Amino acid sequence: MLGRVENLKKLPHLKMIVTKDITAPALEAAMADGFFVIRLDARAERDNAQEIYQEIYRSLNELFIGIAPPQDSEI
Repeated sequence: MLGRVENLKKLPHLKMIVTKDITAPALEAAMADGFFVIRLDARAERDNAQEIYQEIYRSLNELFIGIAPPQDSEI
């Protein structure tokens, strides 16, 4: 997984994995390689797209609020 990212011409600012299932060793390896992992409750389907969107949005919102400088998080 990391090898694919490292071979990119430009490295991403955020490496992210969105998955329904991930084993503990895979989760540990992903986090050790700097990936932000979002675990979903269900597989994304047409009928639950809005719930999946909200779950991903909430996770990313928490991440970005957490890393924002204090003066920016008050906005």
